Amino acid sequence: MADLERQAVAGGAAFGVPAATLNEINEHKDNEGWAALGGLPGVAAALHVSLHDGVNPIATDGTDLEARRAAFGANIFKAIPPKSFFRLWFNNLKDPTLILLTAAALVSTVLGVAVPKEREESAWSEGVAIWVAVLVVSLVGAFNDWNKDRQFQKLNALKDIIDVKVLRGGQQLTVANTELVVGDVVLLEAGDKIVADGYTIEVHGLVVDEASLTGESDPVKKGGDRHEPWVRSGTQVTEGSGRMLVIAVGEQSEWGRTMALVVGEAAETPLQEKLGWLATAIGKLGFIVAVVCFVVLLIRWCITEGGFPLDKFSEGPLQFFIFSVTILVVAVPEGLPLAVTISLAYSMKKMMKDNNFVRVMAACETMGGATAICSDKTGTLTENRMTVVAGYFCGKMYKEVPSLKELPGEAGEEIALNAALNSKAFLVEEEEGKVEFVGNRTECALLMMVRAWGLSYSELRELNHTKIVGEREMREELYRIVTEMASTGLRTLCLAYTDYAKEDPSRPADYFEQPHEENLTALCIVGIKDPVRKEVPDAVATCQRAGITVRMVTGDNIHTAKHIARECGILTEDGLAMEGPVFRAMPEDELLQLLPRLQVLARSSPKDKYILVQTLKKCGEVVAVTGDGTNDAPALKESDVGLAMGIAGTEVAKEAADIVIMDDNFSSIVKAVLWGRSVFTNIRKFLQFQLTINLVALIVAFVAAISNGETPLNVLQLLWVNLIMDSLAALALATEAPTPDLLNEKPHGRDEPLISRYMWRFIFSQGVYQIFWLFLIFYGMPAQLSSFYVQSECEWMQRNSSPGFCCVPGSAECSQYYQSGETPMCQLTDSGGCSIEEPTTDSICGSGSDGCDRYTTVDDYYNQLDDDYHDYKEDAQKETNSMVFNTFIWCQMFNMINARKIGNELNVFAGIFSSHVFWAVWVVCVIFQARAGAGKGASRAFIIMFFLGGIFKVERLSGLEWAVSILIGLGSFPLSLLTKLVSRMLPARKVAAHKQLTATERAALAAASKSSSQAPPPRRRCLPCFRGKQAGAADGEVEVVTSGSFRGTAEAGEAKEAQAPL
Repeated sequence: MADLERQAVAGGAAFGVPAATLNEINEHKDNEGWAALGGLPGVAAALHVSLHDGVNPIATDGTDLEARRAAFGANIFKAIPPKSFFRLWFNNLKDPTLILLTAAALVSTVLGVAVPKEREESAWSEGVAIWVAVLVVSLVGAFNDWNKDRQFQKLNALKDIIDVKVLRGGQQLTVANTELVVGDVVLLEAGDKIVADGYTIEVHGLVVDEASLTGESDPVKKGGDRHEPWVRSGTQVTEGSGRMLVIAVGEQSEWGRTMALVVGEAAETPLQEKLGWLATAIGKLGFIVAVVCFVVLLIRWCITEGGFPLDKFSEGPLQFFIFSVTILVVAVPEGLPLAVTISLAYSMKKMMKDNNFVRVMAACETMGGATAICSDKTGTLTENRMTVVAGYFCGKMYKEVPSLKELPGEAGEEIALNAALNSKAFLVEEEEGKVEFVGNRTECALLMMVRAWGLSYSELRELNHTKIVGEREMREELYRIVTEMASTGLRTLCLAYTDYAKEDPSRPADYFEQPHEENLTALCIVGIKDPVRKEVPDAVATCQRAGITVRMVTGDNIHTAKHIARECGILTEDGLAMEGPVFRAMPEDELLQLLPRLQVLARSSPKDKYILVQTLKKCGEVVAVTGDGTNDAPALKESDVGLAMGIAGTEVAKEAADIVIMDDNFSSIVKAVLWGRSVFTNIRKFLQFQLTINLVALIVAFVAAISNGETPLNVLQLLWVNLIMDSLAALALATEAPTPDLLNEKPHGRDEPLISRYMWRFIFSQGVYQIFWLFLIFYGMPAQLSSFYVQSECEWMQRNSSPGFCCVPGSAECSQYYQSGETPMCQLTDSGGCSIEEPTTDSICGSGSDGCDRYTTVDDYYNQLDDDYHDYKEDAQKETNSMVFNTFIWCQMFNMINARKIGNELNVFAGIFSSHVFWAVWVVCVIFQARAGAGKGASRAFIIMFFLGGIFKVERLSGLEWAVSILIGLGSFPLSLLTKLVSRMLPARKVAAHKQLTATERAALAAASKSSSQAPPPRRRCLPCFRGKQAGAADGEVEVVTSGSFRGTAEAGEAKEAQAPL
């Protein structure tokens, strides 16, 4: 021991055992080393800990909490470092399409610099511009990924925060697991997650599930003389209770050493996978269009050039390749999965403010499709502030809790002793006289009754005596009392006792590990009231309007359950209340027929809840389940969305859940449904916006390439469209806040298609509208408007060549340029026709000639004219293409607003000013798009159309041309309104009768039909489930199925037949 103390002092610690020694003993479960330290008392003394009172948090001898963290470490783990912005940027640059663009940009830049002719024309600028575009696209993608990672990191950090109960300075406290230190005395109860390594001090049937560490499915008993005392972090308490001494925390614990094995990146959600598949399908279509465009443009170029001139490679094949790759970039909707990620990250952050902590990202979207909610009663539908308000004490019924003096003899003290000893809960006195409940709320209600009597439950727990008081009452009388109190919504609880000999050799050592319910003497029956939360009835009504069936699953008496269910609005006149024992014994085919009307399941066990969830899922329902106990974990795992209670829930329940309801309030569950529907709706908004752009861009590019070999939208313009479509629009549309109207719609369930018929109508109507105007501008303006007319090569040469260069062969006009025997390059006909042929040595120098000086002169002049014409044609087409590009962008800008509504809503501007992100993105896009400027007398341009006009190959448009572009874009609003009005006027689609039923009703109908077909005709009888009140009890009655009467009818909360024994 002296050596240990010297090591501790040498390490700068004030403790009698060094951290390294304690960690080594703990890691190897070294019982001999533990004994060498003096066993549990010796280690406690070395750590300056009282096994009865815990650590002293205000110690002044260097053993306070901070000193312990300095000596033995804090109870935190090294988090996986987030990916840096540059790493995310590099990952975005590895996108195959961006790699192709980068390679094309490199070739274009090198040729533009290396070839003198290309350098003179600044051909390198397009390559540089593509570099810049790739840079911008990748940076925007990296920023979105970086922002998403930061949001998820903040949310995931909250997953590991757990409240634990400890003894410090003789007081029971709740602290966060990250505040735990070596030497703390931790109180363990069933359902707790163990968050540090420890050594048991005292146990009462403590059983721990160590499957997370050892893989063994069988729970392990801990402590005592016959079982292992070592307790590991990361395990769960499944039974019993006890206390342990913390001996290792954080990275020194067993869980800390294996933390890296269980932490990883989140998998894709179902919606992300579905959209990923859709993006791949669209990408394949885009690939086909890109290949066809490249082949057609290449063939036309080869025909025009009379071969494959390598000196024009950068003007032809390279440009076609870049254009085709750009079409592929636009076609591949990378923004679909990105939109889901942004929407989920945004929604999860907002849901946290609404007391919904999302542990599993997929649950956020799944909750939006929930069709059934199975809710607990206590704490979720009620306030979870249990109070004893009435009771049957010592043979007499009291409408209010009697004072201690009103009870005969020592009965009050025995009741108080019973309440104190048979509970693990405790009360925490806070400022201003407020009392916080810690532990089971029913037990806390009993402790509050003891407190009101002026007794200290903590002092009573120190006592170790039992006295016989009270009288035995007849069972029938107790039943009457219980039924009477339960019918008024009170939870009933009987306090009883029996005597045992202090020493009995015939009694097994583990006799008291299981409760024995024979030979008990009743002391009292208390009625505990838990008021319904004020907001719950409205929240339940909201769920019902939203097409969600709410069922209450509780362990309470059938009468209490019915009373509370009616207050909440869950139990309706034609609803069914059933008891758990009857429910679990009922054949499945008969259960399916009752399921549509089942609204209350009372006296239910966790297995009943599991069976209910399993059956509902078989019927096709999307089921959300609330739970707070350890035994609720199977049902939480089985459900589509498990909802654990953040206050009353055990750590096992929270681990099994997908969402933790931080305030245990049912109205928070409704908010989770709202946010889930918002995710699905926002993705649909983005989807219809993006598919419209995909449709228009691909058709315009394809038709233009096939018809005349032109590309109305060039590479950089398409990349700008891609930036708007994939990144900025995803950010704008995926972050729109939900509206209450979403809860007036039916849930989308499991089989709802991503694209509804309203969305298809929107996509095709807007797509056809945009294609019409873009083709009218591209083909019609040059044909009808002189300012956009593009002269043919013959027309241009007639006006811009030397006199006589274009002439009718043999005419006197030809002699002005050509010498005798020379064939004109630009030949006219008397009928007005024209043809152009390149000069050859035969046509200039004579047949069979190898060349002459005259040929060189004519050929140079012809090439100069040809180059000048191509420059003219490019500039002339640029005006038309600028108009196409500007109109196309403005159509998308206004269509982004249209896309905010995915149904037949007429007002697309509703709620638009509340979406700040949407407006910010929209304004940024408008600023960058810009107007044309000083060309043609207009005012100055914005960024793209003025400052970057040369790079984007656009001309500054006149004010009139800008007005036309914007007006065409604005035309999408009346078109959308007209489409919706026509849609409303069309006759409603006939929906098959079976599709109007819920999934549960369809399953019940199938089960009823099956039963009817199998039964003999005279005895054919099944419960009609779909005729409203006629299917159930008479008006004003509720059918009750109890274990005492298989199927009886009860008047407004009063069963006609007796219940099963309590």
